[in-house]
Amino acid sequence: MLRSFALVAAAALLVGACSASAYGSPAPGGAATSAAAAASSASGGYGSVYGGTSSAPASAAPVAPASAGAAPELRTATSASLGTYLTDGAGWTLYLYKPDHVGNPPISNCTGSCAALWPPYTVAPGTHVAAGPGVGGTITTFARADGSTQVAYKGIPLYHYAGDTAPGQTNGQGVGGIWFVVKP
Repeated sequence: MLRSFALVAAAALLVGACSASAYGSPAPGGAATSAAAAASSASGGYGSVYGGTSSAPASAAPVAPASAGAAPELRTATSASLGTYLTDGAGWTLYLYKPDHVGNPPISNCTGSCAALWPPYTVAPGTHVAAGPGVGGTITTFARADGSTQVAYKGIPLYHYAGDTAPGQTNGQGVGGIWFVVKP
């Protein structure tokens, strides 16, 4: 019971570190938030790209996915509680961050300690990311503020979660009410 409480407390602290205000974004209602809301509204919002409930991390020591050697591809996986969602080529779950700017171009607002816990799905510049079976949306890449190249799906920047310690885990679903699996 004490370990569960400690994990929940640690997750709450990490979610706080990943809030938009921690990265210099304007306060809610600011220009960037309004622009993101307008873009989201214009594209139909996030709609069906996220949903379901969160599950607690199975491991006390989060580890980033080792998908660097995996083929740059988006695939789908299915769970009873979440339905069908996106994964990378190695089967690691991909997430969206609600404070990001969705559209063309996508803009990631997860940097620094946020990106350490929620590693962006990145590829080498100029890399083509293939669409696996069931992935029908547009796959693009964009330059992050740090110069790396992040993958986006339907204009949504994609991330892994360090709390997922094996392919197929969805421990990041619903974290802080701002992180969700991406629906194809």
